[in-house]
Amino acid sequence: MNKHILAIGLIAALVSLVGCEKKTNDDEMKSVALSLRSLENRLEKIEKRLGSLEKAPSAKTEIRTVSSNDDVDDILASFNEKLYNLEQMMVAAGFDVLSTNEDIEVSAMAELVEEKTMEKRREKYQATMRELRDTQRKSDSDNYGAAFTELQEKTRFRWGGNRNESQEDREKRMQEMVQAREDLIRQYPDSYAAAQLRAETAAWNLMQNNYQDALSTYKDLMASSKGTEAVNEWGVRNVTGLQYSLANKAIEEGDYATARSIMKDLESSGDDLVMAFEGFGGGRGGRGGRGGRRGGPGGGGFRMEDNLISRNQAISKLNDKMNGK
Repeated sequence: MNKHILAIGLIAALVSLVGCEKKTNDDEMKSVALSLRSLENRLEKIEKRLGSLEKAPSAKTEIRTVSSNDDVDDILASFNEKLYNLEQMMVAAGFDVLSTNEDIEVSAMAELVEEKTMEKRREKYQATMRELRDTQRKSDSDNYGAAFTELQEKTRFRWGGNRNESQEDREKRMQEMVQAREDLIRQYPDSYAAAQLRAETAAWNLMQNNYQDALSTYKDLMASSKGTEAVNEWGVRNVTGLQYSLANKAIEEGDYATARSIMKDLESSGDDLVMAFEGFGGGRGGRGGRGGRRGGPGGGGFRMEDNLISRNQAISKLNDKMNGK
């Protein structure tokens, strides 16, 4: 980050210097142009590092042959605009204060940049995935009609039920849900909904430590036409998160050939981010406002989004785990 601060200082120095009397000598004109080109390259590197924090115009500016004072004025005006945009971006991110605070370590600044960058990547990824999820739902509805929609509604898991519900009624309700899920997969095997249910079933088997059942369901998922495409309720691709968790479990089981095969599937997925749980069970927040699935106020504060990491990072973590065995 020191390089960034130095670059900003150099830029500020140039802006101050160009306020002095302009030279009309051709050699000095060329010198100004070269200096601008060098500093704009520095500015571009800074914006690339911070560019995912806030949308900002590209730092690239066309450098023309300097032939008059008017050309110099035009270039400087454009350059000052880019500098202003960068300053606003730094203010929004809080870097303007941090960069002048001698108590802030460079490592802390770097961590903040990485955290902000990943936060923006998660937001962008999930926004895109949720749009895709809505498109997939509409596609299923259009392709299969009202009977499909009615059956899909029965597959949804619901917490609690009626407050006065007996144990017998609860068990009956759960059995009906399980049967509806099996019916949907059997009757509409090529739907996005069926792919999502297969992924959820595999994840549930992992939670119950049923590795072989989870692996069998994963193979069915990968063989289905929509298996690698379906997006879940949180705006995350179902299959990539399952691949990470299942590969983890395969490594723990000593099934390294399967782990490598699943990791290869994950690596070729092309998905930007992966829902990477280290394991199932334990550490999950309660429901509702007690730190539930979406990390409400209070409680454990568990958030699904906090487990989103880059695909390359996910592969690296799995390789490290396998190499440690």
